[in-house]
Amino acid sequence: MPRLKYELEVLKKLGFAGYFLLTEDVVNFAKSSGIFVGPGRGSIGGSLVAYLMGITDCDPIRFGLLFERFINPDRIDLPDADLDFMASRRHEVFQYLVDKYGKARTAGVSNFLTLGPASTIGKISKAAGLPPMVYEPVSKAMPKKHGAHVPLIEAAEQVAEIGKFRDANPIIWEKGLELEGVINAFGQHAAGIVIAGCDLTERGVIERRKEAKDEEERGLTHVVNWDKRQVEDQGLVKMDVLGLQALDLMELTLRYIKERHAKKINLLAIPLDDEKVLDNFARTCRNIALTYCIYVEN
Repeated sequence: MPRLKYELEVLKKLGFAGYFLLTEDVVNFAKSSGIFVGPGRGSIGGSLVAYLMGITDCDPIRFGLLFERFINPDRIDLPDADLDFMASRRHEVFQYLVDKYGKARTAGVSNFLTLGPASTIGKISKAAGLPPMVYEPVSKAMPKKHGAHVPLIEAAEQVAEIGKFRDANPIIWEKGLELEGVINAFGQHAAGIVIAGCDLTERGVIERRKEAKDEEERGLTHVVNWDKRQVEDQGLVKMDVLGLQALDLMELTLRYIKERHAKKINLLAIPLDDEKVLDNFARTCRNIALTYCIYVEN
């Protein structure tokens, strides 16, 4: 098949074969252990190789999905397969990776938490002795654009209350401009894990975080002191092991069906054009639309 040959050539050329084999290993472990895995989310659904390896359950040829959305041979971007696992058993996947590849070669990924405009003004004002009634309304008035914080300089031009605070407290404002964006604390990527072909101490700085408090944190007591972008720049393989509670609900539902009706349901065998299912979707959409119309009229 020309498409399969093309994908394999691209993966070989860009050196991504190892990443695919690692991803397949993780998914196979989860499925063989009874851990529900998502069918494939994001652009990886366009990979025929991923589908044939069992990494995804979505046939890209059937649904007309493009491989280039996942890996473009003209760009040097590392592949990123978002893997969804049962939230209640995600820690088992982490532990499997640690046990198989060793603690010296696996670690979590750091997050660098920076001071945003609101927290910058709040912390400096508090340190300067201003009463909360003066600076808290200003912090709460900080605007956002497309979900992202607007820098202090722009915020003062957009919101009159912030502009008044700037004019009334020039020293605090200047200090705020200096500290805005400065690293305030270290966090840890919720889903990221790095796996290396050598001991990570040979590639970067490893920090030992506090000991795991419960079973769900086992195996990730070490983190590499780079964020996810720097990890990829250094050529390390980062995987996102995401927990999805919907998969827990699906597993529980299928278990109840088997216990009560002695039937084992194969979700992948359910037709996507089932008339009863589509009719139920249609009724639900109609009800939502009617509820919205009534809300708008009132």
